[in-house]
Amino acid sequence: MSVQKVRPLGTLREYRALGVDELRRRCWAAREELGTAATVMAHHYQADEIMDFAEHRGDSLELSRVAAQAEARYIVFCGVDFMAESAAILSSPDQTVIMPAGEAPCPMAAMADLGGLELAWRRLHDLWGPDSVVPLVYQNSSAEVKAFCGRNGGAVCTSSNAESAVRWAMQDGKRVLFAPDRYLATNSAYALGYAPDQVALWNRVDDVLETEDADRVVLVAWDGYCSVHRRFTVDDVARIREEYPEAQLVVHPECTPEVVAASDAVGSTSYIVRYVADAEPGSVTAVGTELHLVLRLAHENTDKTVVPLRRSGCVAMARTDLYNLCYSLENLAAGTPVNVVEVPPETAAEARQALARMLEIQ
Repeated sequence: MSVQKVRPLGTLREYRALGVDELRRRCWAAREELGTAATVMAHHYQADEIMDFAEHRGDSLELSRVAAQAEARYIVFCGVDFMAESAAILSSPDQTVIMPAGEAPCPMAAMADLGGLELAWRRLHDLWGPDSVVPLVYQNSSAEVKAFCGRNGGAVCTSSNAESAVRWAMQDGKRVLFAPDRYLATNSAYALGYAPDQVALWNRVDDVLETEDADRVVLVAWDGYCSVHRRFTVDDVARIREEYPEAQLVVHPECTPEVVAASDAVGSTSYIVRYVADAEPGSVTAVGTELHLVLRLAHENTDKTVVPLRRSGCVAMARTDLYNLCYSLENLAAGTPVNVVEVPPETAAEARQALARMLEIQ
């Protein structure tokens, strides 16, 4: 008896006419036909319906490591643009990265453009002298911004290793330009013991360094932010403390310094997952990060109470759904890949240098 081959529908619009059960059935059939030729990766902020099909789940650092070591011919990446780009850069030339959403631009990544970054770079060197500043760019940045960082001796970092990356960059008395997340930059500097007047903001609208004493500055934070984590406020913290007096509060370092200071713990997405998993049965944990992850943690830790600090979700992450996942998997199984992620070779080569340093920094 022959195995029925997957036959994709013609357009994504046709998939949107299917019911959830049919979509799931077709996704599993395509996954079975692809076998080891494809691996599916999903960021922690993806919806549960997507996580069901993922062999690998993690934060951006974990998934970058997996992509760099993956052996599958195809990497199906469920996340946002910059993550899929990093996977394409770190994977081997004979591998293909597929992003089911097609496009899922991260608003924070869009806040750091290459032209503005180069201008800031030149002005800071005019201020402090040649070879005085090391660039650090958060994983939440475009491939061309990572390439800028690579060709100027800098590194990419994630929320998992941001403090270590800042420490690395400050070797030999260098200053740091950290883009695009001002809050991760500031929180990392504070965690390393630097004072508020040693951290200055680069105003990306007016292209100026905001400081009263440039000689004191050791870290320049680009004026970008994550809208999901910026929504959390000290008023949210006060409300949670009143509603759940016994709760421990853990937040992501993309939150404002005020929220971080008012919390019990701060760490990357993976740190938050471990924090909740390690909590005592019967305990209460309030979590300040993307809503899909918080709800999943509550579902997976039924012996304890897990509540969101505030309901705050990522619109870009939500662009990956069962419809475009099924569309991508079936076309892949049929030998007609769609939503392929491509990075120009020169950009990829320079960005790979910065990403390689990220993977080396502990």
